[in-house]
This record gives sequence, C-alpha cells and structure tokens, in this order.
Amino acid sequence: MRLHSLLLSLLISATAFAQTGAPTKRPLTHADYDRWQSVRSEKMSDNGRWICYQIDPQEGDGVLELKSADGTKTTRFPRGYMAQFTADNQFLLMRLKAPFADTRKAKLKKTKPDQMPKDSLLALNLATGQTTKLPNVKSFMLGKEGGSWVAITQGRREEKPAKMVSAKDTTAPAGLPTTATKKITPTKSKSDDLTLLNLADGSRRTFRYVSNVAMSANGQTIFYSKDALSDSLKLAQPGAPDRPGVYQFDLATRQEVIVDTNAKFRQYKGLSVDKIGAQLAWMASADSAGAEAKAFALYYKNLRPAPKSTAKRPKSTVSVTPFQTLADTATLPNHWSVNEFSAPRFSDDGQRLYFSTSPIAQRARKDTLTPDDEKVK
Repeated sequence: MRLHSLLLSLLISATAFAQTGAPTKRPLTHADYDRWQSVRSEKMSDNGRWICYQIDPQEGDGVLELKSADGTKTTRFPRGYMAQFTADNQFLLMRLKAPFADTRKAKLKKTKPDQMPKDSLLALNLATGQTTKLPNVKSFMLGKEGGSWVAITQGRREEKPAKMVSAKDTTAPAGLPTTATKKITPTKSKSDDLTLLNLADGSRRTFRYVSNVAMSANGQTIFYSKDALSDSLKLAQPGAPDRPGVYQFDLATRQEVIVDTNAKFRQYKGLSVDKIGAQLAWMASADSAGAEAKAFALYYKNLRPAPKSTAKRPKSTVSVTPFQTLADTATLPNHWSVNEFSAPRFSDDGQRLYFSTSPIAQRARKDTLTPDDEKVK
C-alpha cells in the first residue's frame, strides 16, 4: 500500500514539475502570418536528377531553389520564378522578377505600365553552371518535347519624341535667318521584339515588331506574326522589317521566310502549329487594331515539303506553297466572323483543327439627339 502511495506522489510531482518547467506557448498573431513563406511551382527534370521550387514570402522578393536529386548541390536564385527544364535536361530557364522595392516605388510614382521595371530571363547550363541573361522579358517559349531554340518576347520601350532640330535653308534671301526648325516624329510601335536564342551554341537572332509567336512541340518549327505599326492606311513596302504578315524562322538556314504578307491584312492573331510542325493556322483581319468592330478570317497552310520537281525554279525567300482560306465572312452566316479571342488549335494527331466563331460586334451608335449635359455619365 505504501509503495502505491509513493508512486502516486512521484507521478503527481513529476507532472507538476513538467507543467511549471515547460515554456508557455505564445498565441499566433498577424505578425506571424506575415512571416510565413510558401513553397510552390515544384518541377523535376525528365531524367530525375534535378528539382526546383519557389519559396515566396507574403510580401517581398522570393527565391528559387535548385537541388540535385542526391542532395549534394543546392543553388539559390533570388526573385526566380516560372522555371522550366529543357526536354534534353541540359538547361534550366527561369524568369527573374524585378525587385519588389523598385516595382513598389514605381507604382507610388504612378509610372506608366510600359515604363515599369521589367523581368529578366536567366538560362542556366546544368552541367557547367554557366548562365545567360536577357533583360526586359515579357515571356519565353521552348519546345516541350525537344529542340535547342528558345523564343523570347522582349518589350520595346517607346522612343522619346525627337527634339527640335535645325536644318540650314540655302534658299533664304540675304538678311533673313538661314535655319529652319522642324520636328521629327518617330513611328510608334505597339509590338515587341522577338529574340531567338540557341542554347546549344549561344547564337541568337532578333526580329522587330512581332505580335504573336508559335513553336511546335518538337521545337523544330517557329512562326511569328507582325502587325501594322499604326492605324494609317499606308502600309510598309514589301521586304521592309515592319511589313505586316506571318513569317517562319528556318532553323537550317537561320533566315526569315515569308508565309503571308497580303497587302489587305493589318492584324494577325492566333498562330497555331501542330505538334510536329507540319501544319499552321492563323487568323487575319483587314481592320486596324483600333477599329470598334473587326472581322477575322481563318487560314491554313500545309508545311510538308512538296514532291521534288526537276524543273528549275527562281531562288526566293518567299514561301511558294499556297495556303487555304478555311472560314471568313463569305462562308459564315451573315454578320458572323472567326472569334479573335479564341485561338485555333490542332488535335494531338494533327487530323483536326478546332476554332470558334461568333457574331461581329456592332459598332456603337453615337447619340446625336441628347445634349451632352443630359447624358448619363
């Protein structure tokens, strides 16, 4: 009996000591929540040797961590996000956010969107650790199943208006000023620059005034389109770098090949290529980007090489294979058009092409019967 009483006394004493000796836990506050970090966007290379993930705070700059699967190597990239491994497991590509402090400072100053701090692109060679960095990046694209080329869209900053310049007037009479002042207005472009980077050898090509980009899954075919630089009815001359149209980058010759530069089209959208790069579809409109109502047509081109012919043909960079009109206002119901907000897409086997149609938006009618001071604002 005494033994049981002694054990009970010792148990009560130990419990009391544990309760009094243990530190009191502090309840969580909102300040604790602000210090929490999130792990997201986990990626693994196809060969299973590398993994990467983002660590992002509630506010501020995050970090992207790259680790080898055996745990022997760890590399941190401040502000890294949207990472992708290449299909050959040789490179890791990521975007680097502009510093949070710089972006917040620009917002407080009410900086225009095109003047805000921009992201950068970083390409890392996983074997050597060598990096390649490009600034002012909006997006990048690479072949999901292969290829060494990366298509990088870089924003173009609007050029500042030219200052007043003086030109000597040789026809002015004696005693009068011999200089005349004129203002040079630069052409404003709403499109971007496209840089094609070859990760294998580091070479690159840049094309200006690009509005859309498409790349096949195998990375062997790259297409892009250019829109008219302005709403002016005057079009660029054939062969000019600002000529609206659809173009292909020939990986073998590394030259630009024209697919379509029809003089009546001013806007191109919805470039789509099948998985093996053998078929291309796109939308085009004769209406300018600023038009209230726009009608688009759908076009298709078979990119498979035509049978060889013994007849001699003149050398030209223009693609001679014709393309087809699949849908336009002549083939669709009255006041209907191909939907510009739904890009066409090919099925996985390349046997079908899916696209959308919709009624053409009606132009807003101007109210000329109600005085301005009586209109609802």
